[in-house]
Amino acid sequence: MLNMRVLETLQSECFRSLNEAQLLMLPETAANPDYMGPWTKRQARLVLLPSVGEARRGQDQFQKLPFFELSLGPLVHIPKRATRLEALLKLGVLSPSGLTTEQQRLGVSLPVSGQRGRRRGFIVTSPGGCRSNPGNPVFAVEDGVIAGGGLHACYRDCVEGVAMTCTYNFTITASTAMSYLCGDCPNNVSACSNPSCIAAGGIVRPVTVVNDRIPGPGIQVCLGDTVIVNVQNSFGVRGITLHWHGLKMTGNPYMDGAPYITQCPIGPHNSFQYKFLADTPGTLIWHSHVGYEEADGMFGALVVRRPLPSEPNSDLYDHDLVEHSVIVWHWYPEPSATLINNGFNSKATLYGAGLIINGKGGIEDFFGRYQRTFDTMPREVFTVAQGKRYRFRVVYNSAPDCPVQMSIDDHRLLVVATDSAAVEPIEVDSVILNAGERYDIVVTANQTVGNYWIRFRGLAFCNRNGVKVHQEAILRYEDADEELPTANNTYLEADREGLVSEPYPVLNPVGMGHISYPENSTVRISELTNIDLEQAQNITGVPDNVTYVWYRFNTFPSGSYPQLFNTTFSYPSFPLLTQRDSLTSDMYCSGEVPSDSGYCSDGFCSCTNILNFPLDSLVELVIVDLDSFSHMDHPMHLHGTQFHVVAMETIQNITLDTVKQLNEQGGISKKLTGSPLKDTVSVPVSGYAVIRFRVTNPGYWFFHCHISSHAELGMAAVFKFGEHQEMAPTPSNFPTCGDWQLPDN
Repeated sequence: MLNMRVLETLQSECFRSLNEAQLLMLPETAANPDYMGPWTKRQARLVLLPSVGEARRGQDQFQKLPFFELSLGPLVHIPKRATRLEALLKLGVLSPSGLTTEQQRLGVSLPVSGQRGRRRGFIVTSPGGCRSNPGNPVFAVEDGVIAGGGLHACYRDCVEGVAMTCTYNFTITASTAMSYLCGDCPNNVSACSNPSCIAAGGIVRPVTVVNDRIPGPGIQVCLGDTVIVNVQNSFGVRGITLHWHGLKMTGNPYMDGAPYITQCPIGPHNSFQYKFLADTPGTLIWHSHVGYEEADGMFGALVVRRPLPSEPNSDLYDHDLVEHSVIVWHWYPEPSATLINNGFNSKATLYGAGLIINGKGGIEDFFGRYQRTFDTMPREVFTVAQGKRYRFRVVYNSAPDCPVQMSIDDHRLLVVATDSAAVEPIEVDSVILNAGERYDIVVTANQTVGNYWIRFRGLAFCNRNGVKVHQEAILRYEDADEELPTANNTYLEADREGLVSEPYPVLNPVGMGHISYPENSTVRISELTNIDLEQAQNITGVPDNVTYVWYRFNTFPSGSYPQLFNTTFSYPSFPLLTQRDSLTSDMYCSGEVPSDSGYCSDGFCSCTNILNFPLDSLVELVIVDLDSFSHMDHPMHLHGTQFHVVAMETIQNITLDTVKQLNEQGGISKKLTGSPLKDTVSVPVSGYAVIRFRVTNPGYWFFHCHISSHAELGMAAVFKFGEHQEMAPTPSNFPTCGDWQLPDN
């Protein structure tokens, strides 16, 4: 039962009337004098049910509150129709010192006022008050919809040697953006946050979602945790897989989520359990890996934190919070497959359309075909306290060729990591992200209290022929008015060329040779210095294998295809990894294939392209862009390992022979010590990138351009690491698939 003395105190201190309030009741043990130990010293906030109209936050003076500390103070308004989740997010939570590790893992059982019986729930967490502290498990709530985000039990302070098993349930369904569930959004802005309202883009269109939201549930865990994701495919029309972008899946390639490479797609009305070790620390992402489902809403945050003592650059920020995850996604006003395929079949140029940030924001109408929602839809808001330093984890992906340039008005960006590895900090004016890339950025709230634009400016095919794609979020200081920044939010205002004199450059420039950047105003990725010694590989010495991977767009009667080795990748009919004993030499090719081979017809070549790399070998991969007309920087992503980017350059009138000659004669300067560690590299147009890695993770791993439309068109290959006998055994009863025909009688 609830300790009535506590309730009476709360009534007098927090509420205008007891009838107006409903508290989440304390566990029964709270009434036991044996549990009235000292308070925790951590700052905390009050948890209320949605019927609470107003409460106060601040510093309370309780002397005997059972193992809880409250912070009470300024009034916080909770709308009458707010869900309990919205109330929790608005107010924060209590902070306990009395829950056992087992209770923290399972979720404590507790009665809830106004509800029958007891239910086991999920532990709610709140960001802690100390430096870079994501928060402790603090209280249980029986609302399953919150599991998977920052409120999951596994979002906690990471402690060396302490691991948890973190379970998530993902249900995949077809849904509709701006459905009736959104009420009169955006005329009533609060309606855009209605339960189950998917407001993305502000235009009615079909979407594919996980747990009825965009982005899908976030996964925030600690290094060494075991992650279990139970996936139910209720989509009903096609198979799906989920890829855990950036995780190496060491010794467990079956969970990588690459269709027909590591697993069969999960069929409609079927379920599949992903179970893997969080073996790669840093900012990652999960997304669908079949068709354009990720471009239509099937994606979410994946962050693996380390204990602070082993986290490089942790002294440079005060807070690393789940609410500062920035998921930027290109967004079309209609299903991506329809738009992209229609454009491809008509040989039209695939332009960008819009961007959403954490699922929020409207889009422009560049061609007079859609409703313009850019100025009417609510934008994402990121709150900071003046004088504090915050780690922002920024993720980006796109279906068309549309890199984005990120900047914050009146603030510098201190880049401390790229993809999932720490780098020597570099302060820049802006950073450019290509599809699949991630950057961790420290923002110091050192300006006047107010609102500032966080700008994202689309480049390449988001900046051509009248298309000017951009989107903004708001950096809001505590105590600032809830209003838009006063500065203009136009495409032109988001242009950042780098400040040479100070200097604060542009990091990761794209279009070098086609875009005029001021001299000394850019820093390439290859110029960064890796300081993540725990993840660094020994890549010095003479490589055991030097492989040239080259690509270009090739035009055929059916359309223009981006191809590796002048060859379009075609998926096998069964997973290479799990049914490898069925693979015969006539089922795949390796590298460039002769035009008169069985894989080619009328000059168009297509096959399952597999490159072999022996286990324990040192590989140097030279990725060459021979495409002279598209002006695209292709982001190449490799599953199953990280790699060091040791060189990068643009060459006029580039040819494969020119690059080979340069490399063989020592004409390429390579950074073999301290080179940045990545899993996605933006290869410069009409240039090359040289990467090195050690082959230590046996399996079949996908290598592809991460621009979704390019990957879907076959700009890919498979890397085979090691021999079959060196690969981990296939799990028992693992699903199989493949071709079948009725045998002859």
